[in-house]
Amino acid sequence: MITGSPANVLDFGAVGDGVTNDTSAIQAALNSGAGQIYVPAGTYKIDSIVIPDGVSLFGDGPEATIFDGSSATYANLNNGCHILTEAGTATAGNSLTALPSLASNVSQNDRTLPLSSAPSISDNDIVIIYNPTDYSWSGFRSYYRAGEMARVASVSGSTINMQGTLCDSYLAADVDLYKMDKKTTCSLSDFSLIGLSDTSNQVTGIFFRHAVDSSISNVKVTKCSYAQINVRDSFSVQVLNSTAMEDFTNSFTGDYALAFLNTQNASVVGGYFASIRHAITISGSDEVEIG
Repeated sequence: MITGSPANVLDFGAVGDGVTNDTSAIQAALNSGAGQIYVPAGTYKIDSIVIPDGVSLFGDGPEATIFDGSSATYANLNNGCHILTEAGTATAGNSLTALPSLASNVSQNDRTLPLSSAPSISDNDIVIIYNPTDYSWSGFRSYYRAGEMARVASVSGSTINMQGTLCDSYLAADVDLYKMDKKTTCSLSDFSLIGLSDTSNQVTGIFFRHAVDSSISNVKVTKCSYAQINVRDSFSVQVLNSTAMEDFTNSFTGDYALAFLNTQNASVVGGYFASIRHAITISGSDEVEIG
């Protein structure tokens, strides 16, 4: 294989005949160390595949390259998802590292975070500011809690210099700070995913968690019982000219085509999104996992 050239899943044993389960072969290609993974035209039966950091997975277009998870069993899915990043897996474990507390209050448009001691953090890391108090962001639901993310530009002693400015103001006594671990930068493009329509279990098609500077482009996801595309706890993600249509059976009183949860600097350009309840939703939760 030429260094830097895309790895072809067929070279790792994938068949793409719509009958053979190609999960293991596709995962072997993804784990090969190649930065680009090419999936030629065909129908590839899958359960779950995990996208490593720094990998681009692409096909020949949504009408030509098809991942088919419709005959999978929920027991064989990783965390109920077909395509997911490492931090979204059932075995991901703790995904955040606690940082020293704020040394003083910070205000909207500030560019620095003064900490009580020097943090173990590097340029381009993602810092999470989190207020664990119920209703701290909105009185609508208890788990709507205040906070945001910031990318590190540099560190000077106990001060973090950010690449942008704060969106809100925070009292030092009210918030906790964390560093995002298990980050994944990846891109998915030019394929379709037909998911498992399981009215007893919540199935997600594509699950980006701790995705940073990542994209989903010209991808079509259909038939998953809960969410077609779920972007959660992520920073700087683009969904471009893609389609997401769920199974239109409201089994869980909240089915989604495209969901952004606890995510910052995300954008949607073009595409088509349809669901029995939420076509596109922006929300959050009270989930924080500490390493």
